[in-house]
Amino acid sequence: MMRERKARAAGADVRERLADFGPVVQLGYVPRDLDAEINFWLQTMRVGPFFRLEHVRVSQTFAFGQLIESDLTIAFAYWNDTQLELIRQNTTGPSIYSNWIKNGNSGVHHLGINVEDVESARAFALEAHGKVVHEASMPGIAHAILVDFGPQPGHLIEFAHLSPAYRGLFESVRQAAMTWDGTDPVRPLPQLDSIA
Repeated sequence: MMRERKARAAGADVRERLADFGPVVQLGYVPRDLDAEINFWLQTMRVGPFFRLEHVRVSQTFAFGQLIESDLTIAFAYWNDTQLELIRQNTTGPSIYSNWIKNGNSGVHHLGINVEDVESARAFALEAHGKVVHEASMPGIAHAILVDFGPQPGHLIEFAHLSPAYRGLFESVRQAAMTWDGTDPVRPLPQLDSIA
């Protein structure tokens, strides 16, 4: 509040900034070959271990404003304090993931930011002329929106609110990375609905 009052007194722009929502904590990728991507990070970059979650189904998933069937395989690892999220869509319908592959894109698909209030992030995105192209909610576990701010960044930005148990799960993945000695490079991750 003090910063806002000082800014108003100085006639400055006091609208929320992207930086106000916190640091980037995740790099999201949607590779054409998930196993090959995991092996690249493990063998070439020596980042691991990866924790793999098969057939993630989120009933409340909307893509481009439409309710869709969601079935994803996701692998998580940490590069210091930055989370890597590798995603494969197991269904054939349109989504931000299948469209990414269809359009021949590669590289970073989205940057992830953890927020306390998804609705405040949504308001910021709309004010900045962003478009919410994906929204997924698991009550009591997580709520996330992915926003397309146009062609300049070349990737989406995810704003996610995570339950304490979900954050604790990711902290255990980060801790595993800190002491990883190269053994057991790909490990199972508990189903998300078991950690609420």
